[in-house]
Amino acid sequence: MENPHSNRNLEIRTSGFVAYLVRMLFLCRVPLLSRLIIVVYAKLFNADYYSHKLDEFDCLLSFFLRKRDLSVKRRGLSLVHSGVSPAEGSVTFIGPLTHNDTMPIKGAGFTVSKLLGRDAPEYESGIVIYLAPGNYHHIHAPSDMVVESYYEIPGKLESVAPALLKKHPMLYAENLRHVIIARTPNGSRLALVFVGAKNVGGIFCPKLAGWEYGQDVSYKKGEAVGFFSLGSTVVLLADSSVTWDQLQVGQSIDVMDSMFVEDHVGG
Repeated sequence: MENPHSNRNLEIRTSGFVAYLVRMLFLCRVPLLSRLIIVVYAKLFNADYYSHKLDEFDCLLSFFLRKRDLSVKRRGLSLVHSGVSPAEGSVTFIGPLTHNDTMPIKGAGFTVSKLLGRDAPEYESGIVIYLAPGNYHHIHAPSDMVVESYYEIPGKLESVAPALLKKHPMLYAENLRHVIIARTPNGSRLALVFVGAKNVGGIFCPKLAGWEYGQDVSYKKGEAVGFFSLGSTVVLLADSSVTWDQLQVGQSIDVMDSMFVEDHVGG
């Protein structure tokens, strides 16, 4: 029986010699060596095993992509009328957006048009969640939503550490990105953006593989949307119907935690 955490066929995008070494480190399957690498990585980045055992993982990548038992949280979503966090990480920006095409939004790491690859004045506020190396790297739907568009924007594979924003204020708009444009049953418009990271930029949205315009794809709140290998940062933009919870920059947030409420705006 194949190890459920094995990812032998998973593509990892690499860029340069350092990225090649990172790839080798993450895909090393020499049993004793791979276990040592995982133990050191988990200790270095304070990574939770999420009730898994070490011998369940055949390489560091499979550990990086470990899943969580979110069944209790999912059951609780029926009692939560708000939108929820798509990721586990720390808030690096939350607030109103500006639409100056040349001036990055302070602390956000992008201009809206460059982040999305088009002008999008309908998005009036947003949140940025940074996923540290030890975090859970699967992304979930923040609300029931129907996908209106999905596309990749080619870009760099640079570090997305928040500390670099002062030096690179357009950081998230320059890296590789996958963009999901969606609408909720209440009519709110959302843009969920996966941002690639240093050296290795694998972003996967299995349900959207091969998506074409007009294809009917939807998600239930809390449903898995995609994952990083490796990465990174998630940006969620919203229109004026969304009011964010009282979150602060630097605050940790868990996947499926309550995060925003919507006004009903109709179709």
